[in-house]
Amino acid sequence: MPTWGHGLRAKSALALLLACLLALLPAAFFAWRAFDEVKTHLGEGYARNFTELHRERILGPIARELALAHRLADSVTIRHWLRDERAPSRQAQAREEAEGFRRAFRDHSYFLASSGSLDYYYNDPAQDYSAAPRYRLDPQKADDAWFFSTLAAAPRVNINVNPDRWLKQAKVWLNVVIEDDGRRLGIAGTGLDLSRFMKEFIDAGIAGLTPMIIDRSGVIQLHPDTRLIALGSGARHDAEARTLASLLADAAERDALHAALDRAAATPGTVEQLWVTLDGGRRLLSLSYLDELRWYVLTAVDLSVAEIVDRGWVQGAAAGFALLIVLMLASFSFAVDRLVLRPLKALHHSALALTRGETVRLPPPGRDELGDLSRAFGTMAAKIRAHTDELEDKVRTRTEALQ
Repeated sequence: MPTWGHGLRAKSALALLLACLLALLPAAFFAWRAFDEVKTHLGEGYARNFTELHRERILGPIARELALAHRLADSVTIRHWLRDERAPSRQAQAREEAEGFRRAFRDHSYFLASSGSLDYYYNDPAQDYSAAPRYRLDPQKADDAWFFSTLAAAPRVNINVNPDRWLKQAKVWLNVVIEDDGRRLGIAGTGLDLSRFMKEFIDAGIAGLTPMIIDRSGVIQLHPDTRLIALGSGARHDAEARTLASLLADAAERDALHAALDRAAATPGTVEQLWVTLDGGRRLLSLSYLDELRWYVLTAVDLSVAEIVDRGWVQGAAAGFALLIVLMLASFSFAVDRLVLRPLKALHHSALALTRGETVRLPPPGRDELGDLSRAFGTMAAKIRAHTDELEDKVRTRTEALQ
């Protein structure tokens, strides 16, 4: 009997396994390459769709708030009051007008800042109502620089994230300049709670996805990592360390980013895509420009982490492939046992019987090489039997002659 692991069954199974590996390894390599390309293609579509959805989710609510802020800034009542802030009748009318807008704003808050008196008015549900200014803006204070830089800038609208020195709270501020016959009387607008805004629009909670918002200059306005947000960027000119470009690996990627930003700004509503290095890894960056807000909405996707393809499907395919290999090995082993090992065992038992002098009866031989071997063995056994019978006859004859 052959020792375990050295029989034909084990050797044939090993040979089949090696043959499968030699054939399947290249096939698996090319299949994995194809799967990776398909995953990349699906990832691009996934990032594009997420960015488009994210853009619409942000644009709707913010555009509404911005439209209300525009109406507040364009209010005739507010402009009349800012021409003469100390007139009691105008002040009462402006207060009533502002309160109506406060109730309509999403955060139920409003602010009015006068360029004449530099008084800053603010009201929200969390504070006791006050018709008096909360504080006076100071051009020498860095915390108030947003007001003076917004008045000096050409656009009427400025949206930025900034902590208010009186509220002691960071908000997403929608600032609209109040103009009257070319004069800039002040700024009106509202603020959105930063933590709530982040929870609703930035914290996607999806592995491998990093939504963010940058302004027209590439300065990071909103990011899941709040340390990267350039607070008060609307009033600062030293925000280079908080730009998205500063987070990229090299100049080539920064140039590619700027080109993509320019293309997106030229065609608002479209989605541009490029590969960049962020957080030490390769990321697919999708971006779209919101012309109404002068913001870019971006999504960085880590395809190695994001579940682009259902893991259950991949695991099922791998399990099915492994099961197929096991079934092939089992089927091959069964075939070897049935077609090779059983005839060989029969010949083995016949050979043992022949050595004991027993009559050998072989099963009907097949038409393959084992059949030829069985027929040859049968012929040999017949000749041995005939020779044995002949010797026995001669011995019997001589014994009888001697008697």
